[in-house]
Amino acid sequence: MQAKASGLSTMAAPMPALRARLAVVPLAGWVALALWPVWAYLHRAYTSPGADPSPALVLLGAVGWAAWVARSTAREEKEGAPAHAVGSEWARTLLVLALYAAAYPWAPPLARALLGLAALGLSLRALPGVPASGGWGLAALVVLAAPAVDTLSFFLGGPMRSAAAEVAVWALGALGNSARAEAGDAAFWVNGRLFSVDAPCSGVNGLWTGLVLAAAVATWRRLSFWSTALLLSASVLLCVPANGWRAATLVYLEVLAPQFGPLAGDLSHSLVGLLIFALTTGVLVGLSRPLSPGASCDRDPKPLSSPSPSSHAPNRNPNPYLYRYPYRHLYPYPLILAAFVPLLPRSAPATPAAQAFPGWPREWMGRPLRPLPASEMDRRWAALTPGPLTRFALPDGSELLLRWVDRPTRALHSPEDCYRGLGATLTPRPPVRAAAPGTSGPVLWRRFRVSRQGRSWEVRSLIRTESGATYSDPAWWWWRVAGPGAQDRGPWWAITLQTPL
Repeated sequence: MQAKASGLSTMAAPMPALRARLAVVPLAGWVALALWPVWAYLHRAYTSPGADPSPALVLLGAVGWAAWVARSTAREEKEGAPAHAVGSEWARTLLVLALYAAAYPWAPPLARALLGLAALGLSLRALPGVPASGGWGLAALVVLAAPAVDTLSFFLGGPMRSAAAEVAVWALGALGNSARAEAGDAAFWVNGRLFSVDAPCSGVNGLWTGLVLAAAVATWRRLSFWSTALLLSASVLLCVPANGWRAATLVYLEVLAPQFGPLAGDLSHSLVGLLIFALTTGVLVGLSRPLSPGASCDRDPKPLSSPSPSSHAPNRNPNPYLYRYPYRHLYPYPLILAAFVPLLPRSAPATPAAQAFPGWPREWMGRPLRPLPASEMDRRWAALTPGPLTRFALPDGSELLLRWVDRPTRALHSPEDCYRGLGATLTPRPPVRAAAPGTSGPVLWRRFRVSRQGRSWEVRSLIRTESGATYSDPAWWWWRVAGPGAQDRGPWWAITLQTPL
């Protein structure tokens, strides 16, 4: 019997030995290794043409700050931390990591990245010397490093632009102007002139910047979880009114441009944006002061009396918290699961049945259409957009690009993206009301000017459904056809009209 018991103990020994070896490396290190698919996704997103490097800088800054604090702070500072506090940090990290592994087979890449970065941010809070209160802002910074600005622009750009237009109408009306919002779009009339809040001015970039600023202030002030959440919520609530005031100020400067001289036309966008950002920063810093704990409220107060040498196990391991962690026997499993679940085979998601393509029209507003061979921009659009696409020539020298889309999709992107991809220079123009085929009257067209290789064009864009409803841009279209309460089931025509100047 004694021999059998010895054999059983020998078989059970590898798992404690594995846990001991894992404990040599901090939890954040193992989490970073387990998230290898996330790093591949972030690398593709950060290095894609036209990508904004700001999220990558936020990630490097957050991880670098945590590593510096961990190296410069003696590990003994956390020796007096209660076991349940350390265990809760580990439990949160491994729970989010398990959710990441469970969601990996069906979640889109951005959702996986958000869950993975959340696990990494929580694991950084467990590093020696990182204050747990300030660590909540640190975790938020790591999550904000996900390349989510383009996705937010697509899904939230429409309603945020509409809300900014409403704020601008209220502000300009309060100043004595005749202002009203354009029904069903992010445009408004001021003293008989039509203005619009374009996609780059939706405020999504300002929303992300405000969240990063709030998370950095929360880290600096060492705010608690609820104080950090309150400051992040305040930055979200400030975004729409700030962007609305920015739009109102720019319109006011444009209307009064002769009185202000060239300053209003050339530098107004930058100066007004910097002023609004400075005011928002001041408000967030001011809100953080009453939320900030005093020096006596730090998470790791020094004990009144030094603990006796026998009160803790000997520090024989560089990461002693594993031995006080209540659920240490579960430590390796979420890490192993997260690292290997991306290697499992997955079936392709089912795609909805396509609607029948009705064929290309033969005329445009009574003018005949002549098909043109595919250009470089046509091939670029066709590679990213589902459904048929072709380009036509009109008798007056204009070119008409038609795309047929049978279901809501993010792949239906703005025509500005392709023009920028070709190296063209774009200049926004006010929207215009003009006729469109299949509609009962004039509708709102978005406009911008394109300059490339010494030539210039005016480009108008519109999305029209078979029932006659129109949408000025893809972000607004997606929100109205796939957002809450959507009733338009398509199909749709995406229309881009290019006229030489």
